[in-house]
Amino acid sequence: AFGEENAWSFVTRTYLFDRFVARLVQSGVDVVLNLAAGLDARPYRMQLPAALRWIEVDLTEILDYKEAILAD
Repeated sequence: AFGEENAWSFVTRTYLFDRFVARLVQSGVDVVLNLAAGLDARPYRMQLPAALRWIEVDLTEILDYKEAILAD
């Protein structure tokens, strides 16, 4: 129920962060430090330059879980 009631805010947040990242990359930013990255798929679904360095920081267990999911 929580997700259904708040879906609009999740979509809005995702959209705004995507635009923010895209704008910074277009202006020359070449490193993104994603703190509390969780299961964020942004670097895998956005069209980003190959030279962009995306660093994800989170608990080891979360990043290991994400890596296992992406391996499939």
